[in-house]
Amino acid sequence: MKVKRVILTLVILVGLLGVFAPVAGAAPAWYFVTVNTTGIGWGYTLINATDTASSPAFTNRYFVVDPNVAKQFLAVALTAISNGSVVQIYTEPAEWSAISSILIVPAQ
Repeated sequence: MKVKRVILTLVILVGLLGVFAPVAGAAPAWYFVTVNTTGIGWGYTLINATDTASSPAFTNRYFVVDPNVAKQFLAVALTAISNGSVVQIYTEPAEWSAISSILIVPAQ
């Protein structure tokens, strides 16, 4: 039980650092990303993604999803992983930022 409490505390602290220590130019924007992993952790839906730009804003970064739309976002992320599709997300590039929109990009 103590280990779970310590891990939860660390996750909360890292999340707060992401909120209160923004990256320069970290305004929310649209990013084309590859979804590396997704799932549920510590009561949140998590998406690990990598920016596909030639100069990526982030790689292997974890993002969280609003619990009110978690099932829908999880479905999109799992579909993207299954199909090898790129998705477009609207978020800040800082670790543990919330994704507010996710769209599967059709293959070109």
